[in-house]
Amino acid sequence: MRASCLENGSTYEGKRIADMHHIGIKRKTPILINPSKNIFTFPTHSPTDFAYSWILYSHVQDIKPFRNKPNSKSIKWPKPPNGCV
Repeated sequence: MRASCLENGSTYEGKRIADMHHIGIKRKTPILINPSKNIFTFPTHSPTDFAYSWILYSHVQDIKPFRNKPNSKSIKWPKPPNGCV
């Protein structure tokens, strides 16, 4: 993530602060790595959480709410090609 931000002209910390300002989200802030190429990422947890990882918007196939958890979502993406995890 940090390398991608640097490749696109900013530090991770700079992107996070700027994106918090523009988007208005202070927790689990999406990072707009390169909006002109539609490269957006969404964190799954807080950066301090061990289970923390990123979801690339371009890899999301569908998002649906859970029936009995209105603030939770189910995310579906296509199966990776054989041999990829």
